[in-house]
Amino acid sequence: MPRKNLFTTLWITILFLSAAAALVAAAANSTQPSAAPAATPNISLEQVTDHIFVGGITDIAVAAPGDERLFVVEKQGQIQIVHPNGDVTQFLDISDRIVSFGFQQGLLGLIFHADYAQNGYFYVHYTQEISGNSQISRFSVTANPNVADPNSELSLFSIPQNWIENYGGDFNYGPDGYLYMAVGDGKTDSYPPYENNNSQDLSTLAGKILRVDVSNTAVPYTIPPDNPFVGVPGAQPAIWSYGLRNPWRFSFDRLTGDMFIADVGQDEWEEVNFQPAASSGGENYGWPCFEGEDVHPFPPTGACDPLPDALPPIFQYDHSGNCAITGGYIYRGSQYPVLQGHYLYADSCAGNIWSLSSDGGGGWVSTLLLEDVSSPSTFGEDHNGELYLGGFFSGILFRIIENTPPTPTPTASHTPTITLTPTPSQTPTATSTNTPGPSPTITNTPLPSATPTATKTPLPSATPTATNPPPSATPTTTPGDEDVFIFLPAVLKQE
Repeated sequence: MPRKNLFTTLWITILFLSAAAALVAAAANSTQPSAAPAATPNISLEQVTDHIFVGGITDIAVAAPGDERLFVVEKQGQIQIVHPNGDVTQFLDISDRIVSFGFQQGLLGLIFHADYAQNGYFYVHYTQEISGNSQISRFSVTANPNVADPNSELSLFSIPQNWIENYGGDFNYGPDGYLYMAVGDGKTDSYPPYENNNSQDLSTLAGKILRVDVSNTAVPYTIPPDNPFVGVPGAQPAIWSYGLRNPWRFSFDRLTGDMFIADVGQDEWEEVNFQPAASSGGENYGWPCFEGEDVHPFPPTGACDPLPDALPPIFQYDHSGNCAITGGYIYRGSQYPVLQGHYLYADSCAGNIWSLSSDGGGGWVSTLLLEDVSSPSTFGEDHNGELYLGGFFSGILFRIIENTPPTPTPTASHTPTITLTPTPSQTPTATSTNTPGPSPTITNTPLPSATPTATKTPLPSATPTATNPPPSATPTTTPGDEDVFIFLPAVLKQE
């Protein structure tokens, strides 16, 4: 090859590899899923047990890997075990220390320690009987694996709340092994006399996502040294992110490590906030200066002047028949391939379940999957990534089923087997033929071109398409009364 052509080839190769490396790096740092799910799920609900949880289902949890029991939290202060055979027994009753009078008060969240199989510890979030504070505590199981010790309580946080709403209550372990907790703002809605600014105030834990290390069980918790507000004067070091109203349910994508926070709105918008796995924390999601993407018309006095540099939600929907978002999970189980990559969420008033999924171009698409579900209050995820749903008023525990028939596997056509029987070799006899004949004609048939034809399939538009079909029957609401007589996301919304 001539030297000039060699240099040209090498230069083109270097440019190609550099471009490929840049694309790989960009994909690794993307804050959005890289590909859209292939199909729309067709889901239904299957009742897990005949037992009715009359206390109102507020959370669903699992213990150590390999443990097939489901733990169902009831608002009034009990935790029940659903055994693999469908039997239900009581695990814990702490109703004697819980106030559940307010719609959003009660026993709100449960998570088991990452090393539960060895230490028997688990954590709950409830509202204290006398003060109404958000209480986050650790408990222990007894020698009987189906019974916890109500006298083993060890307090982690008691967070002052100034009203009977917006407590949050969820827990999750992050991919970094730390324990994350969601705490509501304690009703900072901008209606006097409830005006305050908890969510933007870094001196309080209300209206925040918290992040702590519970690996050293000799102490209640320690603060991870890389928490974003460690060493910041006046700030609580346990804070991971802030600017949230009522983050009733949040979750991590078990494949990517990204965090999805479903935050219950006030008058106009329900929203889903997104934090990429590579985040170092410190995000401000804007409440009460913003509701959804909109500037709040009546923020607490002086709290939003100037407006903070806040992250908008990746998705929001209005209150046309809706009132309170119940956040779920991105499905990463193995049983239903069509559900892969879909984030399921619900609205407790509309009784609908939707999927939020990537459009493949950096945006998100909402698709209605199921209607007429009675008061969907919480989702659950087992160790295999399969999903569950709890009904608050119905008291029913459901398993989420996807009904798309599997794609049939093509059957290979039958090709007859040909057995070659070798013919005994013979020694050829050389014959000298002197009669000239015509020269043989050689036909040079060209081979198929080695260059494939590239078919370019256009990517979906990068403009987010938020398809949010309204429910078949839209209830009539009066402005300002959306929170009356509605449980959920944080149990029942009440303004």
